[in-house]
Amino acid sequence: MTHRRFLITACAALGAALMHSTTLTAQQVPGQPPLSARRGPDGPGPRRGPPSVDERVARMTSELGLSPDQATKVKAALTAQQRSADSILA
Repeated sequence: MTHRRFLITACAALGAALMHSTTLTAQQVPGQPPLSARRGPDGPGPRRGPPSVDERVARMTSELGLSPDQATKVKAALTAQQRSADSILA
């Protein structure tokens, strides 16, 4: 019985360690500062919730090399999508 309890404890510890390392790796996005350096709406720390339309357009512009005209069209589309989602959730 002692060996079984040890095995279960070891598996639980290994699973927790793997989940922790996977979570940290998934949160670190290339080209962005680490979570500890980002600021949330209430001060230091990770931002809660999805990025704003402006943040999404800025990221798309830098990653995809959008022209100013393309960025304007993307912003209009994302704003319309956000309004639609807000009206459904309200």
